[in-house]
Amino acid sequence: MITKIREYYRVSCEKGYAYSGHMHEGYEINIVLGGELEVTCGNNVFKLKSGDMVLFDANVFHHNYANTNCVFISLGFEPQHNIFVKDFLQFYRLGQENINIINIIDNEIRFGLGRKSESAKHLLWALILRAENDVHSKSAVSSPLGIVYHNAVNFITQNINQNLTLSHIATSCNVSLTTLKYAFMKYASKGVGEYCFEIKMEKAREMLLKGVSSKETALSLGFSSPSYFSQCFKRKNGCSVRDYCKNKKQG
Repeated sequence: MITKIREYYRVSCEKGYAYSGHMHEGYEINIVLGGELEVTCGNNVFKLKSGDMVLFDANVFHHNYANTNCVFISLGFEPQHNIFVKDFLQFYRLGQENINIINIIDNEIRFGLGRKSESAKHLLWALILRAENDVHSKSAVSSPLGIVYHNAVNFITQNINQNLTLSHIATSCNVSLTTLKYAFMKYASKGVGEYCFEIKMEKAREMLLKGVSSKETALSLGFSSPSYFSQCFKRKNGCSVRDYCKNKKQG
């Protein structure tokens, strides 16, 4: 069952639309109702066309880029239980009956009771169950720029304990700094340095919640000192390491 619809957006956009990539708690669904959308999930980029849906795990870096004029729905939700495996990522090619369910959910949320609508939650759960019949395999985008992004993210992830420079990353991918920056602006809508920082912060949150000390976390992720790590953590998360862990345990 779905306990909460965290966010809901129906986006009608022109070619070239993009937003700053991000991570958040809770699962997310993206559904393309018209046009073509490139969706970044983790270290890969996938091309979705009208009728395609992607469902992915919490805390996965994701980003959308419209290849054409496009209409899509972005829906974040929380299930009653952890129903998917870690790093879950699944694509679907929806049939017309499931498209009809999406349209009913859309009307219920936008013109009915909003994200608190119980019927919308039940319909969303039904859609997820029914969509198992529409599972569709999809390969990552194989364009030169998509490959650069994939390789760069892999290198960053594998060397998360180091303070990487743009030159280090570009050299590992055998590309120029300009090409590297362009790949991240297209598929993440942010700079390489900002992306590296977000990945480190996500890894830090994961380690802290597993009981790793703040000092050990700082050293493991390549921060110059535990105090500098604490400053960065508070600036990014809006609270101290101690308060963050305390709030998560209480929640």
